[in-house]
Amino acid sequence: MAWGVGGLVGFVMSKFTPERSVKLGVLAAALAVLGLAIGKIATVRLVAPTAGSDVILEDPEALATAFALDMREGERYSPEVSMQLATLSPTDTIPDALWPKMLDEAQARMAEAPEAERVRVATAFMNKFMDKMDLTDQFGASLSLFDLLWFGLAIATAFKIMRGA
Repeated sequence: MAWGVGGLVGFVMSKFTPERSVKLGVLAAALAVLGLAIGKIATVRLVAPTAGSDVILEDPEALATAFALDMREGERYSPEVSMQLATLSPTDTIPDALWPKMLDEAQARMAEAPEAERVRVATAFMNKFMDKMDLTDQFGASLSLFDLLWFGLAIATAFKIMRGA
């Protein structure tokens, strides 16, 4: 795919100008990097929430945490837990003594929840998680060592097509 991106950039540029030079090769390489970066970010924005929701749905502990946070936001705890939560601001850390109570109630709710509610809670959790990340965080979180190879292949291909002999 990286060769395809680099080749496509070089091919499109070659249709716009018959010239070949190192400067055009560098421009083609930069456009290939830009194309891969945009593709990477778009993939993270479109795929990660769905894939992350699926992972949460398969992990009972993660799903219980998502339910606990959803219940806090919707103020759906027992009066005892609700009173303790009312003393906290939204940015306060939940006390160690309170979190197990919240999880117990969340697990009870989770056990009774239909599949549609489980999916809603997992999806909402992932969307909130993704919304807290800016584009550079999302891009960085999605990079691997293989991406260096893919970027290198795209850069080399685009550059070679446009640099000339």
